[in-house]
Amino acid sequence: MGHLKALDGFRGLAVLLVMWSHFIAVSPGLDHHGALGRLLLGGHYGVDMFFVLSGFLITGILLDAKGSPGYFRVFIMRRVLRIFPLYYMVLAAVFLGPWLLGLAGLGDPLWYWHETDSPWWFWLYSSNWGQIVKGWGTPDGAWLYTPPGTSLGHFWSLAVEEQFYLLWPWVVVALGRRKLGWLCASFLLLAPVMAALLSDLAGNTVSGYVSTVGRFNTLGCGALLAIAVRHPGWLARAARPSAWLFPLSALLLLASLAFEVKVCLWKIDSLSVLVPLCFGSGLVCALRPEGGAWSGLLSTPPMRFLGKYSYGLYVYHHLLMPVWVSYLWVGWITPQLGTGPLAVAVYMLAAGAASIALAMLSWALLENPCLKLKRFFSYQKTT
Repeated sequence: MGHLKALDGFRGLAVLLVMWSHFIAVSPGLDHHGALGRLLLGGHYGVDMFFVLSGFLITGILLDAKGSPGYFRVFIMRRVLRIFPLYYMVLAAVFLGPWLLGLAGLGDPLWYWHETDSPWWFWLYSSNWGQIVKGWGTPDGAWLYTPPGTSLGHFWSLAVEEQFYLLWPWVVVALGRRKLGWLCASFLLLAPVMAALLSDLAGNTVSGYVSTVGRFNTLGCGALLAIAVRHPGWLARAARPSAWLFPLSALLLLASLAFEVKVCLWKIDSLSVLVPLCFGSGLVCALRPEGGAWSGLLSTPPMRFLGKYSYGLYVYHHLLMPVWVSYLWVGWITPQLGTGPLAVAVYMLAAGAASIALAMLSWALLENPCLKLKRFFSYQKTT
């Protein structure tokens, strides 16, 4: 299929939504239980956009590489070079830094290796399951501990992605495209059921939200689209229905979010269906070869810019949230501007700019040099 500019923008919009939802939460006047508040905080659905896109891209890579020499090794190494350097650099700074300072007598090491908050959950890419274990039986769930000044709560989604990377190559190689397609389609209904059952067992909704099994509706939606677009003529046939299905499902999703309207059929609610439907049809519209307003928006330089640095933006914007709040919001903005809408807007711009600067620096010094090593791990075409 080749590189598509609109997919960069799709990723960029996803990270922009997530950053928006986290930054705007600083507003003291935002009613989290009101319709407007729920809409403004609804950017967390950008994570679902990431999962749909990831399912699409990863499945496409695996389908195209299936049967090639080094299928597993090349895929894993290319994923390692993309995600490990930044991920483990952050963990080393967050956990080993305080520990080393503690050994030097410069502070409390704050070292929790043995309780449910053990950093091993992060080091082993299983922080989502760590949150489930810690929150088991608590009504509001629980998030894993991280040292003061940092926040790694958002790493649960990176854990889901990594677990998907480890499992999915085996599934793709074991099944033909037809069976794989049926499996992905079944996830659209099975994943919400599994998430709901896990939430019921754990006694909180967080467990189903962060579980890998509960995210296979969006990952499976993207994977199903990757299979479909490899059938000749499918994209052209799907373009017209997607052109009305995307805005309709987006409006229904926004209305459901704003007014807390849910239609439930046993363990399946309308949101668990609307989310993959919305972002799946949105992805199809982005793929349309003839373009369109949606594809044009995603292909703009600002959206593609955010897409290029999306990984770093996702990691840093929430990692340093305590710093942004303490120094930008409390220390600088509120004394000058108060806590009104203007102050919130300035905070969002300042925290966003700081996150972008860190992401660009990280890309230049760490991520891009590591990505250049991918040339040593290329798929070989079979004859």
